[in-house]
Amino acid sequence: MKFVALGVLLLVLVWSWRGTQRPGDVPSAIHMSLQTELQQFIQKYISENVPSVKNIRFHRLWTKPIDVDTVDAQFEYSFSSLAEGEGTAKTILAGSARLNRVPGDDPAQEGWSLARVQIDDQTIEFEEGVLIRSDGQTPAEPSQEKDAGKTESHH
Repeated sequence: MKFVALGVLLLVLVWSWRGTQRPGDVPSAIHMSLQTELQQFIQKYISENVPSVKNIRFHRLWTKPIDVDTVDAQFEYSFSSLAEGEGTAKTILAGSARLNRVPGDDPAQEGWSLARVQIDDQTIEFEEGVLIRSDGQTPAEPSQEKDAGKTESHH
């Protein structure tokens, strides 16, 4: 009976080891390359389409294989921009991308196609708070509000 249990244990170990060592997995070097290329693509796209943006920073960027020919990327990045009349604002975006393998004649020539980019979440943080009034009046500049408060207190 001990030999049967040992035989079953060995079969389970071999089966699980083979399951984790699949030849079709995407190598880690490919993941690193895809992450770098995707980061550069997003930075270039933002710089070309919104020239007033500064300080583009990636906080998180990782890839995971969906199958042998598909990789999913998750990312979060931020940038600063000058909001008209409101000062500088920091925008934080999170999203995902889907990349599909494009086979080549030679494995060294294969590439990856960016099939989809989706922005899921957006947050805007203002360096100086924006005054929102409940009376429907257009808010004055923060420095004008302070000056107005000073003159009212002297009357």
